[in-house]
Amino acid sequence: MSVQLKLLDHFKLKNQLGINFACSYSEDDRFFIINDLGIYILAFTGALLNELPRFLSTKHFINLSNFTPCGNIKLDLNSFHHELPKEEVYDLVMKVEYSANLKHTKPIAPAAIYAEWSPKGLANKNDCFLAALTNMYSLEVYMKYLNDIEEVQYVAVANVTSAIIECEKSNWKDNFRLGILMKLEEYKKRIDCVTPSAFTWSHLLQFNNTKSAVIFCGHLNGDISLWRLNARYFKFGEMSIPTFLGRYRTQLKRITTLYWHQSSEYGGGLFVSDIDGKLNIVHITNLNEDEAVFKTEKIFLSESDKIKIDKVSVMIYNHFTFIIVVKQRVLIIYGLNQDGELFDSTSEYIQEYYITGLHHYNNKILVLSLPGILTELSIEVKNNKIIIEKLPISLKYDMAKYRTHGFFFSKNMILCCILAYPWDLQSFYKTKNDVHVFVYHNIALKPFELIWKNEKDSIVDYWDCFEALRIICIKEKRFPWLGLPSNLNYDTLSLTKLKTLRLIAKLSEMIFNSVPSIKNYEMKPFVLVHYLLEIRLVVDRMTRLLKQRKNKELTVFQMRSIFIQNFFLKEMVAKNILPKANVGKVFIESIRSVMEIANELEYPEPLTCAWCGDKIFGPTCFPSHYDSRCCISMMPIFIVPEYKCLFCKSMIHKSIEEEMDSIVCPYCDKLMEKLHVKDDRLKESCEKFETVLPKLKYSDCFKDCLKETISYEDIEDNNIEYIIFSDSDDEPETIKTLYEKFSKSHISDVEQEIIEADADN
Repeated sequence: MSVQLKLLDHFKLKNQLGINFACSYSEDDRFFIINDLGIYILAFTGALLNELPRFLSTKHFINLSNFTPCGNIKLDLNSFHHELPKEEVYDLVMKVEYSANLKHTKPIAPAAIYAEWSPKGLANKNDCFLAALTNMYSLEVYMKYLNDIEEVQYVAVANVTSAIIECEKSNWKDNFRLGILMKLEEYKKRIDCVTPSAFTWSHLLQFNNTKSAVIFCGHLNGDISLWRLNARYFKFGEMSIPTFLGRYRTQLKRITTLYWHQSSEYGGGLFVSDIDGKLNIVHITNLNEDEAVFKTEKIFLSESDKIKIDKVSVMIYNHFTFIIVVKQRVLIIYGLNQDGELFDSTSEYIQEYYITGLHHYNNKILVLSLPGILTELSIEVKNNKIIIEKLPISLKYDMAKYRTHGFFFSKNMILCCILAYPWDLQSFYKTKNDVHVFVYHNIALKPFELIWKNEKDSIVDYWDCFEALRIICIKEKRFPWLGLPSNLNYDTLSLTKLKTLRLIAKLSEMIFNSVPSIKNYEMKPFVLVHYLLEIRLVVDRMTRLLKQRKNKELTVFQMRSIFIQNFFLKEMVAKNILPKANVGKVFIESIRSVMEIANELEYPEPLTCAWCGDKIFGPTCFPSHYDSRCCISMMPIFIVPEYKCLFCKSMIHKSIEEEMDSIVCPYCDKLMEKLHVKDDRLKESCEKFETVLPKLKYSDCFKDCLKETISYEDIEDNNIEYIIFSDSDDEPETIKTLYEKFSKSHISDVEQEIIEADADN
């Protein structure tokens, strides 16, 4: 099925675009945009309740460092350039790699010339690193973190260029006795040896039971060097030191493009292209060892046409391997059979304009050219010949006044973003500093259909579909659940389906008032679906902990949590949630099986609420007041949560680290962000305060102030019913176990009608 695009939104970012292929989408659902001053990083927000029909994303900007290789090689050009012949000085000044730190010249502002996401799993166990190469040839690696004021920031955690310099220092000659021209040659040799002019990431590897990846660096002298970076968590001030795996002298000149193609668990082929447009393949293995092995180098494209290769990619379809090479306005496709032998090649001219973006899937290649022309190429092989069929893709927008510099599709290809920059004088005068981002919906795919067909145990890979669905429903004023089976049995739904329906229900209630005509409303209210999901999550966790209890003793935190969650299940039974949600046997049996065991356990002394001073027996205090609870354990968080979901703002208690290897939001399936307190003294004070606070004794005045808004007269006047739970027949009054019955004020009139109708049925 061909791509069909419909414009959803158009927004702007500051600064200018200067390079092609200026954006890329990561495996963890972020994307970067390179401009003339740095790098924007954008990510989904998960804001399903936002009523604006705009593409919503968080935006962060990375200011690159001004580190230069030529300023760190123990040989300063400023100390001897005045002794050089004029011709040599002119040549040096024209090349930024030699003269970036030259005195008495205008300073160069750092900017990115290339960036690439690492494989998923290197940063905080489930995120990607971002590596960026600057115009001064500093190769830097960045990762995100959440600070103590819950603000996402990006910091450099490794400088590969600096590691290369440290590794090569021992090979440098003493320069004190060199003549001026020999000193210049030594200066150039050092810079050509250490300066990375291109790079790419390997696939995800295992090394000493740790996730890692290799950065392949191409250098000005034609060498390639390999550097391993291990997975890590963020820690203030801690820099990763890349590990040197080997260096190889290729048959090429200055390296301009690299591309890695995995062919085995720890090996593959590295495509290497130079300034003359030549292309070779270096076969590399043993990436999981202390030293990589360079096996063979094969000449793939030997013609020197002085046109450098802009991009290389590999597409596998129907047992054939297609190598895609971009050279300015020419797209060259090479076909390899199952034995790795070249059987055919072909060239395609794309509208006589520079190619600025490339994407391929199945047997189709999407090519974007400078004036905003998107072309789809379909590839087939007949009689060992590559057959290409072209199809223009309409963008349905006037691109005549823009020049495009890249595009990307989201993970499920439901969204497409195209970068553009105004070029005509009138547009440039009005918006001369703006990068334009056009967001399209691929109408060949239906977002709800993709979401509902998800058979994975997570919804984390479908947030592009949720965002597309939100915008479409707001614009078209319709409900998002169109296509949902009418005979849906909530009692047997998987956890993933319940999470999906919870989000769909939330979106439906936000859309409700804007829908012009409502014939039927087949979606259960959000509050009911939320309770069903909570019940499943609580039952699953209690079951896991109770099984674990057979082999080892549970912690005090876990036992208190089981006590609270057991009361939550009792509360759900008392509120008649299961009949109202029209579920039965599966839910009832799962609740009964865990409550039978939990009711017989002996529990430690409950914690004291830090705010009202009462003992904590359930998921909420009585009288009701706001407090922070862990969304997994329901335990209170008195000061600062350890983890937080940036989508739904749910919080996690630090003790959950003992139960889960990766802390994932139970509602969004997004990896939760760990909060980092930069000041160690402040962090220590918070930890001490959290330990002391629940033990503080409160005056009667303080308790009365919290309780003064609710009295037993108020309860009687307002007809609010309360149920007393107790496992003790002797001392029922010694335990604070009063919980508010399910109130009609918590849901809308329409939702109440639906609940009553379900109850009648």
